[in-house]
Amino acid sequence: MPGWRTAISAAPAASSRAPNPATGVIVVQLPEGEFYTVSIVGMTGKVEKYIQQVNGTQTIDVSDLPSGVYIVMAANGSRIHKTKLVIE
Repeated sequence: MPGWRTAISAAPAASSRAPNPATGVIVVQLPEGEFYTVSIVGMTGKVEKYIQQVNGTQTIDVSDLPSGVYIVMAANGSRIHKTKLVIE
């Protein structure tokens, strides 16, 4: 449904997505006090979205991406968190 939010948590022990598949925006939750770059990568390896300096919670509009399976990667130099995302 358009306008629904998908939450993606990159906390070391937790990963949540609600709902997944996504249709509008996703919410990426990262540890406070650390800056990350967030990439949304398609199955061909193409980076579809790239956001720098993410700290804490970031809302990302994915309504312009075609339906499919993506990997959301959050990296801060010493850690990389990955999670699968389905967009309808």
